Amino acid sequence: MINHVSVEVPQTVADLIGGTHRKWKDELICQLFSPGQAEAIMPIPLGFGDHKDQWIWKGTNDGQYSVKSGYTVAWDRLFGPRNSQNVGDVGFLYFNKIWSFSVLPKIRFFMWKLASDSLASKENLAKRALLVPIEYEEEKPTKASSSVLHPPPPIKKTVPFTASLDSTNPLDFMKKAIDFMEKETEFLSNDSAVTQIVELLQAANSRATVAAKNKKKKAEEDAHKAESAKRVKEEDPTPVADVEVEKNDNGAREPNKGNGLDLENYSWTQTLQEVTVTVPIPPGTKSRFVVCEIKKNSIKVGLKGQPLIIEGELHKPIKPDESYWSIEDQKTLSILLTKHNQMEWWKCVVNGEPEVDTQKVEPENSKLGDLDPETRQTVEKMMFDQRQKAMGLPSSDELKKDEILKKFMAEHPEMDFSKAKIS
Repeated sequence: MINHVSVEVPQTVADLIGGTHRKWKDELICQLFSPGQAEAIMPIPLGFGDHKDQWIWKGTNDGQYSVKSGYTVAWDRLFGPRNSQNVGDVGFLYFNKIWSFSVLPKIRFFMWKLASDSLASKENLAKRALLVPIEYEEEKPTKASSSVLHPPPPIKKTVPFTASLDSTNPLDFMKKAIDFMEKETEFLSNDSAVTQIVELLQAANSRATVAAKNKKKKAEEDAHKAESAKRVKEEDPTPVADVEVEKNDNGAREPNKGNGLDLENYSWTQTLQEVTVTVPIPPGTKSRFVVCEIKKNSIKVGLKGQPLIIEGELHKPIKPDESYWSIEDQKTLSILLTKHNQMEWWKCVVNGEPEVDTQKVEPENSKLGDLDPETRQTVEKMMFDQRQKAMGLPSSDELKKDEILKKFMAEHPEMDFSKAKIS
């Protein structure tokens, strides 16, 4: 306690030390403090060095503050020292033991709170008046409401299905499959089950219809070719017929009106810049059921849950960033592929599929005006060379060489060009 004297009150401990001999100012200490406090201060030995005042935390031996010592001091001030006989709390019987465990700090803190019953449990919060108990009138949940609020977790299981398909009675096989689904799953109880099954049947029906049409068309074409070959052989049985048959065996087909082909599951057309693939799909098919993966050198097309319709390596590289697909008229999947090399015709979309005879490709002349002069000149040259080759005549490059030779011969009549060749 500080006495009320007419002296200037020092602000630091250094003000209580005077002289170069580092001694306490006895008179000043006796004036400022009580006799007991003065007797406790003056015996304290002083060092010879000049030290600045600093804060010292009395809760630790080294004078440095720590969270652990902070809790200790706070507990001692609230409930008394830990070594006191009045402390009956079980948590502090194990205080030193808990804080010496080699575990994460948050685990030690949790163990300390658990031992001292300081967890924020419902009972402890109520004791501290931090939780006001609210009484509710219990209502017995009905069976329906219980199932809505707490639906049982679905159990995944795989059950084998065995049945034989009689091609003369396919509906019997379908009935067995539906009965099996009704017995083993809850799929048929969903509102969308009928819609999904109808979509699958429509997709299968569409594929079967297209396959039947293509099969019939192919049979008619084969019959027509056989009849034509037979008629040619009867009229003029020369080796020319054998050459024509060999050409058909190579697989090159007559292009359709779009310079592509009409295949069993899809058709395609092309220009020098683009290839358009058309795939029939069940009416009403949504885009989320479509599988269309377009890469630089490959493509995959189909419907989810069904075998892919188109899959394989593209005939030539494309520009994926400039290629896209869309559903047209809700029944046709249209895929546009932008060619990487826009100066050549494709023989097929996917390697291994039937090829088109590129010598018989006829580009639309009406679109030549849309091209730049250099590209248009190149396209016209390609068209001219194709026509010349089909008629067995020299190409534009060969004609140009012949013209150069004739001009040179006219300028040098004295030379003999009977055995001259230009390559």
